[in-house]
Amino acid sequence: MHASRRLFSIILSSGLEPAADAQEVARRFGITCSADGWVIERHPKLDPVATMTEGVFAAGCALGPRDIPSSVANGAAAAARVLARIQEGELALEPVRATVDQARCSGCRICNDLCPYSAIVYHGWEQVSEVNPALCQGCGVCIAACPAGAISGSGFSDIQILSQIDGLLTALGSSPPDTVVEEREAVPV
Repeated sequence: MHASRRLFSIILSSGLEPAADAQEVARRFGITCSADGWVIERHPKLDPVATMTEGVFAAGCALGPRDIPSSVANGAAAAARVLARIQEGELALEPVRATVDQARCSGCRICNDLCPYSAIVYHGWEQVSEVNPALCQGCGVCIAACPAGAISGSGFSDIQILSQIDGLLTALGSSPPDTVVEEREAVPV
């Protein structure tokens, strides 16, 4: 006995996999991929073509399996975002940036591997690292990880942060402790 059903549509689809070099491309551009190898967007609904790296956009099947209309819409959105940046003429950078005191840098390269924006380059001939201010987003990961204390964030030195805490305590009616804070010393690596 055969059962019959009336179908409105049958969809045939082949499987789609990310490009073989997707992880390498993502690493070069400082963007992240999912465990499956697809580019991860900043927010799937609010910002579907932007990546976590400022100024890098992804569209279409780089983000995962998409149909043609969705891929075209993604591509148009990414192109519009790029065009808007070009028309601005200048890019406004975040004021908070990390900087490396090259005299204190031991060349351990810990910061290079930890930077989520690939903003730190290592100069082998000098054996020091340097932060690219155009790529740095001021997250502070490198500052916390530097064992030599050679990396600092603009506006966030130990003295500045403790002064802010003292100011907050004073504003709340509490007296700040009578301590003298000095910049941290370099730790030999």
